Amino acid sequence: DVSPDINLEDIDPGAEYHESLYRELEGLDSQIVDVLHCCAIIGQRFQVSLIAKIFQVDILELLTMLQFAEERGLVVDRLPNDDIYEFKDKRIASVFRHSRNDNPKQIHQKIREYHRRYLNLRTEELENRYANLEEVPFTETLAMVAHAKFVSEAMPTKTIQWSLLASKQCEKRRLYGRAIEKLEPALSLVQNRTDVDISIESKIEILLLYAQLIIKIGDDSENAITSLKQAVALAKRLPAGESSKILLNIALLRATVSYQNRSFEEVIKIAKTIIDNPEVELWRQYRARFLSSISLDPKTQAEEKHNNLQQLLTDIEKLIGHEGSESDYQLQLLECEICNEFGKSFLFY
Repeated sequence: DVSPDINLEDIDPGAEYHESLYRELEGLDSQIVDVLHCCAIIGQRFQVSLIAKIFQVDILELLTMLQFAEERGLVVDRLPNDDIYEFKDKRIASVFRHSRNDNPKQIHQKIREYHRRYLNLRTEELENRYANLEEVPFTETLAMVAHAKFVSEAMPTKTIQWSLLASKQCEKRRLYGRAIEKLEPALSLVQNRTDVDISIESKIEILLLYAQLIIKIGDDSENAITSLKQAVALAKRLPAGESSKILLNIALLRATVSYQNRSFEEVIKIAKTIIDNPEVELWRQYRARFLSSISLDPKTQAEEKHNNLQQLLTDIEKLIGHEGSESDYQLQLLECEICNEFGKSFLFY
């Protein structure tokens, strides 16, 4: 019996179906096979004008090929005049993606070249369409990083660009696990290559974002600590004036990791260095005070913890609305965390 929840198109039709499609391919011109192989790599749906640029052929010539493929039941023009074709069936696209060839190395080289050309051309189109690539639709951004990861070694700068954008868009949607996944191509390049042509600040941004995401999902803290150590090493290469804020952010993140690891004495020690620094912005001082307060023993230091949180909340409420937008946001966020922590504090006080 077949469950009504199963999509019939997702069921593997078996070797006989694939063999019948391979026989269909044997009658096709090699150029059409190459074109459809590229289209399948790009996805179930594909933009005709973009494929024409990839193969550097006239669009009318390409449309003639696609019309022939449509007559063979391989692709279909769902909406005429919209520049989009799609494979008639997902299984047909799968066959083209895994089409048989006596030279697997040659196939892999072709696939990488398809991804490379697509990434270059599509990036150019999107840069011309949007003033800021952060405005690119979420699904489009995810598609771009999917192509980029296949050519990350050859195109590190574009890979980092799209990987970081995709990760940030996932983070905004609170898809933290997925954000880590999308950040991995950029993270790997920053951690493993020294010739990547991006600024030190951009490398630090990627390392800190990775640590923040790990903290949010409560994952392996060792990975977060490693990332923070690498960020410290990079920050120390910057001029003192530029590195100070970065090092403070790293210290706050390190204190947060230590709190998650229940290393409360270490949290209090790190927090003290931030609180005692007269040049630290108020919201960072208050964040350090918060981390220090919640690290107190809830049984033996309950009263001190409660009083510290109460005073901190009073101080923050006086400041909200009088600081800059970034500071206000951080203070409001901290205000919510303190209120949540009060619930735990009252259990012991």
